[in-house]
Amino acid sequence: MDDRLVVNASPLIFLGRVEHLWLLEKMSRQIMVPQSVCLEIAAGQRRDRSCKKTLGWTERYRTEDTPLPASVAGWGLGAGESQVVATALLHGGKALLDDRMGRRCAEAQGLSVIGTLGIVLLAKRLHMIPSARTLLETLRHQGLFLDDRLLEGMLIKLGE
Repeated sequence: MDDRLVVNASPLIFLGRVEHLWLLEKMSRQIMVPQSVCLEIAAGQRRDRSCKKTLGWTERYRTEDTPLPASVAGWGLGAGESQVVATALLHGGKALLDDRMGRRCAEAQGLSVIGTLGIVLLAKRLHMIPSARTLLETLRHQGLFLDDRLLEGMLIKLGE
């Protein structure tokens, strides 16, 4: 269990679509969702009805945006990714990001990073879900991009 998890929009949206936001609550003592991330989710409500429910879930975890350090601003990330990295730097914790550049920025800052795939694999290892494969296939049908070779390799390691 992580002490603090700072979460970006993509993992929230995808886990919300499949009604698995509860995994984040089981995996972390404290969840932080920067205001900019909430605004990104709110912007998607017209296209994606699940965003409204996800946005409601984030209310208890919403945090104010923090000033961006130059080491983060220079990466030219979106507002949500930038705030996840900045918030994790300021408060400590693991950054939950799917965006490749956001992950690279976070790692360059010395932060621990996990993505939606990592959350599902960890949930399986912790016996929170019966099948990582089933949940990951559902997430793929909801639009989450997962590289076939990476996915199969990870599932083999899990014995699925």
